[in-house]
Amino acid sequence: MSAVQYALVDGLTAMGKIRYALPLSLFRKIVYMMCLCILPLFLDIRYIFYAGTISDAVGALFSLILFWGMINPRIRRELSKERIVRHG
Repeated sequence: MSAVQYALVDGLTAMGKIRYALPLSLFRKIVYMMCLCILPLFLDIRYIFYAGTISDAVGALFSLILFWGMINPRIRRELSKERIVRHG
């Protein structure tokens, strides 16, 4: 699951879209920290080892939803504007 998010974040970074890549990366880390704090409160301490898996899954799903819903259309608009400027 983390490979999905890393591919999206690295792809956005390679395209120079840091303003989109940074929040996606930060979101996963915030979910991880929340899991580290919350899991021991409600479950046994050994469940803290699931924090990485949970944050990977949630981060990947959030990244995919955000990418296809918001980022992908914006990038397409920006690319079409660049083509018009180049050819226009």
